[in-house]
Amino acid sequence: MAGYIGSKVAVVSSGAERKKVFTATSGQTSFTGLSYTVNNVHVFQNGVRLVDGTDYTATNGNSITLTVGAATDDQVVVVSYNTFQTSDTVSASTGGTFAGDVNFSENVGIGTTADQQSSAVNEGIWFSPGSNSSFSANSTPLIINRMGTGGNDRANITLHNNGTARADIGTLGASNGMYVAVGGSERMRLDSSGNLLVGHANRNTTVTNGASGATIGYDGFIGSSRLGSLGEVMVLNREDSDGSILSFRKDGADMGYIGTQSGVFKTNTFSQDYYITMNGGTDNVANDMWVQGNTVPWVNNYYNLGQSNYRWKDLYLSGGVYLGGTGSANNLDDYEEGTWTPVIRGSGGDPSVTYVTGNTGGMYTKVGDTVFVFFEVRWSAITGGGGIVYLSGLPFTRSSINTPDGDRSTFDFYNVTVPSGGISPICSAARSQTTINISFTRSGTTTTTLPVSNLINTNPGFIRASLFYKV
Repeated sequence: MAGYIGSKVAVVSSGAERKKVFTATSGQTSFTGLSYTVNNVHVFQNGVRLVDGTDYTATNGNSITLTVGAATDDQVVVVSYNTFQTSDTVSASTGGTFAGDVNFSENVGIGTTADQQSSAVNEGIWFSPGSNSSFSANSTPLIINRMGTGGNDRANITLHNNGTARADIGTLGASNGMYVAVGGSERMRLDSSGNLLVGHANRNTTVTNGASGATIGYDGFIGSSRLGSLGEVMVLNREDSDGSILSFRKDGADMGYIGTQSGVFKTNTFSQDYYITMNGGTDNVANDMWVQGNTVPWVNNYYNLGQSNYRWKDLYLSGGVYLGGTGSANNLDDYEEGTWTPVIRGSGGDPSVTYVTGNTGGMYTKVGDTVFVFFEVRWSAITGGGGIVYLSGLPFTRSSINTPDGDRSTFDFYNVTVPSGGISPICSAARSQTTINISFTRSGTTTTTLPVSNLINTNPGFIRASLFYKV
């Protein structure tokens, strides 16, 4: 085993010494659990220093390996060293540059030898450890003080870029507050009351005609004003999804919001079932406004819906409209127009009819509970059938109550034999049915029906009339 006792000069570099003692087992070569810097480690076996690279290897920083295994109870001592950097020094008389960080435990003054307490009469920068007390005179870790006369605003910090001053941060003269200037012009200030003022120097100018700027007040006030030539005063944007863009609350409770739904503008209230949604449009494309909830005028019986030259186009209602009053008698609940097809029937059997389709048909107009019908049924041939003639196909079932049957306003026929004693034809809707009865008056108060056999099998033959009935 090579080695020597003691140490040579300059073998050990500057460092922090660590020593670890092992009691070896028979044949043990590896000793772990170390922490060292390679080339800064010494190993002793039973008091004899071993030679690095000959008697042992130490190359990984956490273990060493003996060349020859130790004997039982051999004492192996590993002494390791971590390197450290000697601190730089700067001459107090000539100055200089520090290569690394500088730490201080007490105050540091730049441009003055005064401490924080005398900073009010000195211009300079002070660094201090500070304290835990909030807003106390001597608690802040950094103080920058400028001296001036007349209470003028002065910059405390100037930011440069490529040697050119770009922005300033300073105090508002003799009053509490601060400002930020860009390019030599003030752009923003925090005044002595705690108001943040952008683009102006007075909280109230944001609501003055001709002013531009924004204010966030210490008391929650937010004001913004902008010249119309510059564009929008405020832009709120929500990305990716629909929902609230601007919310309104009262005493912490949600009252409503302005936002979007399905990509269109929407307003909504939480306390009432009411919202308005609008989509984009042009003069020729619908610009719909969707309203959920009742909409009422502020003053009863005063405002109009539309004007003579600004009229609404179509009105779609699922319920009724009250015209001229608010009682049930004023409620118009339905209006409808359409067509229907009359069919010749027989109470004893339907005849076989060849209809002239171009001349067979009917129209109707329904206003409330009253139906007005107009029809013509024309045939080129008719055979068979029996009993009494009636027509089917009315668009609505007639009421069952004993209301006036209605009568023809016009009634004419061709190739129809008038029954014996018949004078004037009558056309009426049958109660609780969608059919029309045809009869003729006689002298006195009696009437007679029209048999199917009285419809002459000749081209053409027709019956046409108009009537009204209640539903």
